[in-house]
Amino acid sequence: MNDKPDIRQGVCPQCGHEGIIEAQQTEFTDQGLGPVPMCVTYDERWVWPGQNPRHGHGPLYLYVCQGCGFCQWYAHSPGSIPISEGHRTRLIKGRQSGAEAEPSGG
Repeated sequence: MNDKPDIRQGVCPQCGHEGIIEAQQTEFTDQGLGPVPMCVTYDERWVWPGQNPRHGHGPLYLYVCQGCGFCQWYAHSPGSIPISEGHRTRLIKGRQSGAEAEPSGG
């Protein structure tokens, strides 16, 4: 477990300052559709009815310390981010605590 404060709770993990800016990130398109929230991934393509390539999963927020400028990115609702080739995502699982490491081939 990490003993550093969570920047999303208003305390900088680097300097301890208690002024944090939360900024939702946005992407701008050249298609005249206006700004789109920056997300971890988007639906693959138009399928009627179905996926919308403008529909994002895991909107990104940037947290910035007003004291030292330290920044961290976080995705909101990470459990709702789809894992698939079409979404260009994959899940990397770490070892469970207490589990033994697999021997490496060599």
